[in-house]
Amino acid sequence: MRIPGFVVALMLAVLSPVHADPLKAAVFDFELLDTSLQGEVNGPQADEQRRLKDVAEQLRKALADTGKFVVLDIAPVNAAAHASNLQACGGCDVQYAQQLGADSPSPVWFKRSRPSFSI
Repeated sequence: MRIPGFVVALMLAVLSPVHADPLKAAVFDFELLDTSLQGEVNGPQADEQRRLKDVAEQLRKALADTGKFVVLDIAPVNAAAHASNLQACGGCDVQYAQQLGADSPSPVWFKRSRPSFSI
């Protein structure tokens, strides 16, 4: 028995997995909130800033490699993002992400505080 071509096409369409469009992600550079004494005295350290930038690039690549995300170029808002404290700017990260056309922002920050000692 021959199955008409349109039936085969319909079956393939129904049985094929649904392919959703990849999400557009704005992955901002990571921020370090250093409230330690060392951070207060020395300020931002070049090696730490480099590592944060490297980790952000690794995250962008990993997200893009999944095929589930389109990682947007943050260059148009990068200077403004670096001038802001993204974790406490009252939603500026969302505004920057929207300017880029992202589905959602992804600010990431780390906090380092002074070590605690117990006696």
